[in-house]
Amino acid sequence: MIGIRTKLSLGFLGLLLILMLVGVRNILLLNELGGSIDLILRENYRSVIACQDMKEALERIDSGLLYSLLDHQPEGKALVKRNLEVFAEALHVQLNNITLPEEDQKSSRIENLFNDYVLVTKAVLDQDSDLEKRRNIYFADSVSLFREIKFTADEILHMNQAKMSKSSHDAGMKVAEARNTMIGLIGLGLLVASGFMILVGKWILRPISSLTNA
Repeated sequence: MIGIRTKLSLGFLGLLLILMLVGVRNILLLNELGGSIDLILRENYRSVIACQDMKEALERIDSGLLYSLLDHQPEGKALVKRNLEVFAEALHVQLNNITLPEEDQKSSRIENLFNDYVLVTKAVLDQDSDLEKRRNIYFADSVSLFREIKFTADEILHMNQAKMSKSSHDAGMKVAEARNTMIGLIGLGLLVASGFMILVGKWILRPISSLTNA
């Protein structure tokens, strides 16, 4: 027959196993959640920032071209030069951070459009060329390229924002899963503990009852 000490040991062992199960389960879920958050920050957020930088640089390049056409050539040229470099750096980041379907094609399209845009900016800034010709190049070529680049950058930005939103939702679901699992296991632990306390009382009282009857 199993003694009281053995029964107590088995009961406490059962409670310990439940606590370990709760701890291990939540550690695994939290690690998975941490990995999801890290993925959001390292990949999609990087592309969002790169696209925002490209759009801002593009706006300033366009302003520089208009400056040059309004007889502010030095200021306009400096603004264009500086932001062409900013755009190129942001584009490099984006080209090396492809994580979503179709993102590669859209990023390559921006690269091709930007190469054409650089040539157009040089033509608009060319002081040896007739002002009317430079204006025609701006309105015929620069504006259309500007719009196409900005539109494509917006597409990539929105793709990555949507992915970030989905990842955030998935992370929230994992948190809810961890919470519900923990509540369930704690409830089970309380149930087992209550049953164990009832049995302990019976095990302790039984020898006394036996002695009384004797």
